[in-house]
Amino acid sequence: MKIIAKRRDRHDIIAEILKTAKGGTIKTHIMYKAKLSYAQLNEYLPFLVEKGFLENLTTVKNGHMKH
Repeated sequence: MKIIAKRRDRHDIIAEILKTAKGGTIKTHIMYKAKLSYAQLNEYLPFLVEKGFLENLTTVKNGHMKH
């Protein structure tokens, strides 16, 4: 049986990012769960924040800033 790899389009990638980010998470988790490179992540996240689909929140944990 031959397995054909399907290349994801932009909509598939955005859907995976939004599904992964639902409820809040860190960038690294989105990157690994959505199977994205660092460059891809940094291409999509600003676009999704600009369009209002995601928020970039900074939290304080044990007195240190976390992005």
